[in-house]
Amino acid sequence: MKTLIEIINIILSLLKPKREKVLQSSNEAKPVEPAPEPVVKPTPPKKKIVCNDVDVEIGWDKVTLWTEPGALMCKASQYKTIKGDRKQNIDKIVVHWDGCLSSEQCAKVLGQRGLSAHFCINNDGTIHQLMDTNHVGWHARGVNSKSIGIEISNAVYMKYAKKYNPRRPVVPQMKLHGKTFPKHLGFYDVQVEALKQLIKSLTKFYNVPLEFPNADGELIKGVIKASSFKGVICHYHVTENKTDPACLDLAKVIEEIKDEQE
Repeated sequence: MKTLIEIINIILSLLKPKREKVLQSSNEAKPVEPAPEPVVKPTPPKKKIVCNDVDVEIGWDKVTLWTEPGALMCKASQYKTIKGDRKQNIDKIVVHWDGCLSSEQCAKVLGQRGLSAHFCINNDGTIHQLMDTNHVGWHARGVNSKSIGIEISNAVYMKYAKKYNPRRPVVPQMKLHGKTFPKHLGFYDVQVEALKQLIKSLTKFYNVPLEFPNADGELIKGVIKASSFKGVICHYHVTENKTDPACLDLAKVIEEIKDEQE
């Protein structure tokens, strides 16, 4: 008859393989889980402007088109509709200030006066396209048929300074048309940056030279033969009756665009 100790040893010998198997199983390497699929963020659609019903890319993220619900626009009665392609006729871009507190106000004033511009640049840098650039806007008498018009929001006069938050930069008095033009409100930096991107896209599409009216490299602050000039001009280059946009350093704008494209 087996002793109690022998019986215990027999039981332990029977249990040992199972225990070793359990230990061996627990020490085996766990299968490697597959790495999660990388999250691919969709590329945001590039912004565009419209030239003769053609989408033209622009390097600016704040753009609205007249075709969008509630967008700023010019009615057909405010411009000359062109059914053909006037791409070959356009050789200049005319920059204005709108004399208004916002582009919304500008669009309203244009409608009341039966005038038009292709683009407005608002205080926050939003570019509003009000009509297809193929149509002739009424913004600069004498060069409308050959140009694209851009209105940059700015109420100009110092009495409106407190209307803005943040405050606009102030431009000291200067010579314009051979006369002293008083101290006035300037453009926000973001408006000038938006203008640069808009000029880039328009000059590329229409093959307009990146040139500004100058004498030995200095911006001309007066009237030129605007009808024959090819490039980017201010409204005051067209007529002595206009002073806009006196605050814009057009020479710097054009040179910076050229530098960025090199």
